[in-house]
Amino acid sequence: MKVASTNKQVKRHIKRSIAANKFAILSVNGVPQMGGGHGLNYSYTVGLSRLGLPELFVCGAIPNDVMGGLLKRQANLWITEGKASHEVRTDVVLRGDAKTDILMRSQTMLVNVTQALNTYCEQLRQRGGPNLQIAQFCYPDPQNLLPGEEGYDERYRQPRLTPALPV
Repeated sequence: MKVASTNKQVKRHIKRSIAANKFAILSVNGVPQMGGGHGLNYSYTVGLSRLGLPELFVCGAIPNDVMGGLLKRQANLWITEGKASHEVRTDVVLRGDAKTDILMRSQTMLVNVTQALNTYCEQLRQRGGPNLQIAQFCYPDPQNLLPGEEGYDERYRQPRLTPALPV
């Protein structure tokens, strides 16, 4: 994963990625808790809203390259399907630590755009229009439980953003 050290490099990455893939993925390493941060990594897309889809956001205790891969797979499925769906899916997350890949559960949910923009998604603040939607991607723990389900392993914690208000 390349590291952009200046705002100009970030903008160049976004422009090139959108031209090549229809969207870009930005990842931010979490600020350690000792430094006043939450210690969690996060990644988000830029460009899906231009296709009429929600932007994607994921935050948690897994590496950013894994998060980026999850967002890329979800975004490409939405682009192929021509719509965003928010039901529980089993075609996004594959766990390959067994003899065969295991299909894991995942889900997206629309979240409060203002909270996401003010807390995490800086580049969307500059690009978002009045109809911007953001969907939080939730990944499972090793037992295939999603956040909020009984028995979910908190070592895989994912801060949940406030759900979007129904329109």
